[in-house]
Amino acid sequence: MSDILGAALAERVHRLTDPGSLVVTTPVTSVPRDILEGIREALLAGETHYTARPGIPELRARVAERLDFAGRTGEEVVITSGEREALFVARLALGLDPLSLGKSASIVVLGAEPFGRDLGPLPPATTYVGSLDGLPGLATFRVGFVCAAKELTPKIRGWKQALSICAPAPSQRAALLALSR
Repeated sequence: MSDILGAALAERVHRLTDPGSLVVTTPVTSVPRDILEGIREALLAGETHYTARPGIPELRARVAERLDFAGRTGEEVVITSGEREALFVARLALGLDPLSLGKSASIVVLGAEPFGRDLGPLPPATTYVGSLDGLPGLATFRVGFVCAAKELTPKIRGWKQALSICAPAPSQRAALLALSR
């Protein structure tokens, strides 16, 4: 092994094991058997290609349904590869600095367990950002979402289209199955 390759590998190992590192690790959790079986069935049925960038329609509809306090439809939901991407594209769509850590009154970050929360009265233009990682067995799948007003959703989709591909089909299927339990 060359010295350069060895040094690069040593640096990567250091970053992965250094608690002060900016590298984020995801805890591995066991996936419920029914979700694994559902993913297997979807893969065997041919669900092996990229999905639509906003996410599979059934998952978008289910997220909107579960966010019943928002009064939105699946057309106003964009599925992302985790909560960080969701927050990034939402901030861009709103014309905010995507790298700033400052809070925005127009965005509510729901976190990893977004459903069943009483948020009280919020303005109708509120954009919700969340993660489905808090559902049983989904931490390793990295599925996030943005739920925004109808007029903002095309901007969010546009930024997502320009910046990334879709969340993997098996991850989206796992999230749909977990939300359907």
